[in-house]
Amino acid sequence: WVLPVVLGVAGTVLFVDLLSARRSNSKIAQQIHLNRADIEIANDHHDTCLRKISYKSKLISEKQERIKQQEEALLQIYEENNVLILKFQDLEAKVDRVKKEKEDATTRLQNLKDELERKTQEKQEEEQRREKEEEERRQKEEEERRQKEEEERRQ
Repeated sequence: WVLPVVLGVAGTVLFVDLLSARRSNSKIAQQIHLNRADIEIANDHHDTCLRKISYKSKLISEKQERIKQQEEALLQIYEENNVLILKFQDLEAKVDRVKKEKEDATTRLQNLKDELERKTQEKQEEEQRREKEEEERRQKEEEERRQKEEEERRQ
């Protein structure tokens, strides 16, 4: 009777262990299934992140290219501006020279006008002096002629 009891108890224990192992295996299988689902989700998330990174890398590359083009354009504009500044400075220097030449020409013109006015005035004075001398000479001749006529009348 002991043997069947021991075998019965042992069988029950084995059966309980078997049930417990089955439940445990079922829980492990569920956990594995959940882990696989989590891994799939993680892989999908990883793939999504890689696509985003790839897309953002592409955007960054495009922006870097645009920035490079803009820098080149700005450098070209800067060089053109330097050329224009040099031309402008050259033109300013020419304008300053022309202004100086104009001032010099204006001064020379004023000096010539003054000289012309002085000579004109001298000429007028000389003309007036000649006219006065001529008038005096005529008066003197007239006076002498009168005196001669008077003397001739007296004689």
